[in-house]
Parts: sequence; C-alpha cells; structure tokens
Amino acid sequence: MSPRAAPLAALIASEEGGDPARAAYLGMWHDSQETRIGDIPHSAKPYLEVASNERITEDQVAVLPESAAKSIRDAVSELAVCEAWWDDTLRSYPRQPRVYEVLSFLVTTPVPLTTWLAAWDAQPPGPADLHAQDLCGWWLPDLLSDELTVGWVEQTDITAEIKRWVLESAKPRLARVPLDPDLTLRLHLLEQGY
Repeated sequence: MSPRAAPLAALIASEEGGDPARAAYLGMWHDSQETRIGDIPHSAKPYLEVASNERITEDQVAVLPESAAKSIRDAVSELAVCEAWWDDTLRSYPRQPRVYEVLSFLVTTPVPLTTWLAAWDAQPPGPADLHAQDLCGWWLPDLLSDELTVGWVEQTDITAEIKRWVLESAKPRLARVPLDPDLTLRLHLLEQGY
C-alpha cells in the first residue's frame, strides 16, 4: 500500500482535470504487492524468484467480497499495463509512439516520474540509449529554456527532474551513441547551466 501516493495522485488529478477519486484509488494500490515481498529495485528482479504481482494480488484479495476484489484487481492491472508499455518501449528502437510521448502520458498516472526514470536507468545498453538520444533531441530546447511541461488539461512541469536525469543518468547512455553537433552543443549548454 502506498499511503503517500494516494493523496498526491488525487491532488495532481484535480489540478490536471482528472478524476481525483480514481487517481487516489490507483495510487493507493499501485505498489500493494510490496506489502508481501518488499520493495525490490528493477535491477535486482532478474536475480530473484518472486511471485508475480497478479499472484500476490490474488492472495491479498482472496478474503474480500468479489466486487471489492475485482475493483482492486482492475486497479493493479491498469497500472501493470502502464509498466509493461514502458518496459516494451525502452526495449525496442525505433518505435511509435516515441519515448518522450509515452513518458508524457505516464507522468499523468499516479506513479511518480522518478519511478519511470529508474526503470529506464535499469535497462541495459542498446535501445534505451537511442531513446535517450531521441528524448534529448526533442526536449533539450525546453530544458534550456527551463519550461518543460507535459499534460493535457493542465500542464505538469517536469523540467527539474528531467534535467537532473539527463545530466546524471542519460549522460553515460549518450556517450554510447553518435550525437549530431547541435545536440552535443545543447548538452554542453545544459551542463554549463545556460
């Protein structure tokens, strides 16, 4: 259970014109499996034999009335779809929609942006590096002007988090792919604080 995610999700949804009750409900259940297995980082999962989220959820809802159990199963499933979509996006290149478009959508979920970026950080070299190049090519002008916002009804400012991620996590990825001179210059300007 995530007692901090639920109220934050409701507040963000109300600011974005979404359904605060639905967002709070999804936020409450988004990591419910951790109550049984603990918080396991994405990079550690390949080395552990852990029950699936679906199995853990089934164990957790076994004693509930069917309508309540279905509601929780649906919420967990909805978030699992987002996680699978993100993982699939990061593992294949090129692809449509592009990584920055998928991330723009995921920012509107109750899951914090840092969670999606941590999943990216856990990816091996390869397609995820090329996606970092695409994201920088598309979003660096906005980062340089300190105005990177995403959203539909209301905009969410993600400038600080993405800028930090580009400078810390994306930098090694970008060193593994060829960069055009314009992108190289913009990265240098971002590093210098322009």
